[in-house]
Amino acid sequence: MGGCHPISIITDQDLAMKAAIAKVFPNTRHRLCIWHIKKKFTEKLSHVYFEKSNLQRDMRRCIHWTWTEEDFEEQWRRLMIKYNLEENEWLQHLYEIRSEWVPVYNRQIFFAGMSTTGRSEGTNSFFDQYVNSTTTLIQFVESYERAMKKIVLNENNEDFESEHKERVVERHLLVLKHAAKVFTRNIFVKLKHEWDEAWKFKIDEETLENE
Repeated sequence: MGGCHPISIITDQDLAMKAAIAKVFPNTRHRLCIWHIKKKFTEKLSHVYFEKSNLQRDMRRCIHWTWTEEDFEEQWRRLMIKYNLEENEWLQHLYEIRSEWVPVYNRQIFFAGMSTTGRSEGTNSFFDQYVNSTTTLIQFVESYERAMKKIVLNENNEDFESEHKERVVERHLLVLKHAAKVFTRNIFVKLKHEWDEAWKFKIDEETLENE
């Protein structure tokens, strides 16, 4: 990596990995995968999660819709009281390490918009189609070559789609027309989605009384 530490790393709650990152990359922000943590909620809090309660909704709001650390901590405290979870040891531990997984504590650090290990999990899942614990070294090399050929074929197909299939854009939307020319098909679809979402907001001009 050119002798430089990465700015940020996302992993699951593996203690050995946590210790290794702290030792090898002491200046790197280590964040825990929020997907892996939330996945455990149904297991650790099943007695509340599957009752007719709003815990799942309230927890989502607390984790994702608090904008300051103080706000999160206050919302978390209220949740614990509301659902009688003050003595839950698993939640107590999560709260103690809240700076390692709650979004509001990591907004000042560059994570490229990611909060999960989804990309690496996807890579692992892809290669699981070609290798397993019994694969020999020779078989691995052969399987790896097949996997690379499939990736290249998929990328070539995507390139063909991007270059030869024109995206339909209304004539007056000049920004989108330009984006359709310079971005790949997948990136353009994501951009257009964000563009469409932005137009759902309404801006009203207000005049301050003391002006």
